[in-house]
Amino acid sequence: MFFFKNRKKYGADSVIATDIKKADDEFTSSGPFIYADALDYRSLEKIVVENKVDWVVHFTALLSAVGENNVEKAINVNVNTFLNVLQLGKFTLSLKFLFVNSLIFFFFFFNS
Repeated sequence: MFFFKNRKKYGADSVIATDIKKADDEFTSSGPFIYADALDYRSLEKIVVENKVDWVVHFTALLSAVGENNVEKAINVNVNTFLNVLQLGKFTLSLKFLFVNSLIFFFFFFNS
């Protein structure tokens, strides 16, 4: 899993995981976990500022099979969470991003 590998590589306290769902004990015991709704810009901004985050890996998305049944929700989650993280880049100009959405990777680097 992405977080376990990166916590091992960079140090457990250097990789903060966030999710809208409660994480299991194995996951939370391996390093920091913060409940966050990626649709809530202020919540994301607070996490970035308080933890001096310099990288954001954005995995937030509804898969196409789910999105096809609820197009409005898919647009809200897939597009607006993406825009929230981009907005963080305007606020914190040294932030680096990796966007993973469906099968497409988008790389955005600010001041890299």
